[in-house]
Amino acid sequence: MIQRIQSIYLALTAICGIILFLVPVFQLVPDITAVDTASYQMSLLSVNSIVNDVSSFQMRFYPLIILNLLAVITSLTTVFLFKKRKLQIKLCGFSTLVQVLLIVLLAYDTEQLRVTIGPAHLLHFNVGAILLILPIIFLRLAGSSIKKDDDLVRSADRLR
Repeated sequence: MIQRIQSIYLALTAICGIILFLVPVFQLVPDITAVDTASYQMSLLSVNSIVNDVSSFQMRFYPLIILNLLAVITSLTTVFLFKKRKLQIKLCGFSTLVQVLLIVLLAYDTEQLRVTIGPAHLLHFNVGAILLILPIIFLRLAGSSIKKDDDLVRSADRLR
């Protein structure tokens, strides 16, 4: 049945992934001692440098885009596999792994950017940083709800 609580959790995971394409995750702001006065705004789609309130495109991280797209598609696909609860549980675990890999890769890319532009930039978290953590929580809740449904069906099958 599509109208279960795990469907809501999985839909919220997909919504967080879609919004994550639109909002910045981190921002590197120059310190007082910084020679480079540009601040760098990092989202999943690109890195933009901001100088005097003018934003310019710097680079794009395709692995981040692919991983987030994979997580969104997996979450949306899992909603419609309601008759295959074991597969749903496995896909929730896979999607959680993809989300963790996305966070690790984003942290690595951010650190590489800090090395490139110099250590005199401070890291500020934006709204996107929260949207990286929320899908993991929603996926864990969905997985536990799917397991409860599976246990309920198995107990009902024993009674027949």
